[in-house]
Amino acid sequence: MSDDGFTFNPDEDSVMDEEMKKKISEETFFLSPDRLYIVLDPISIDKVTVRAYDTSDSEELSAAHILQQGMLSLLETDYDYLMQIGHEATLESISEHRSKEGSTKITVDEVYDNVIRVEFSKDN
Repeated sequence: MSDDGFTFNPDEDSVMDEEMKKKISEETFFLSPDRLYIVLDPISIDKVTVRAYDTSDSEELSAAHILQQGMLSLLETDYDYLMQIGHEATLESISEHRSKEGSTKITVDEVYDNVIRVEFSKDN
């Protein structure tokens, strides 16, 4: 266990470099107690790392614990589907925002990987 109270188990030690251990130690220092966290850390345009933290002292499973495990499982097993839903939600949000501003001329040229190419009307 490190001085800040965060524990790395031997298996984690072998896959994490010192920079990542330092980042996690700094990140966990500011977390509130009795909470569950999922941290998405962008690595590149199409990659993220995911970390989950449990700062509760409870040994019992709660609905929050089960939801966290479900979300992590979906990220692992249905990444492409989640990205598709994210694209759709992003496009919907852009469309709603633009229509509130009075312009509804938005065309979607391409959707691939995690990139959405949107062309707005020339008068915008």
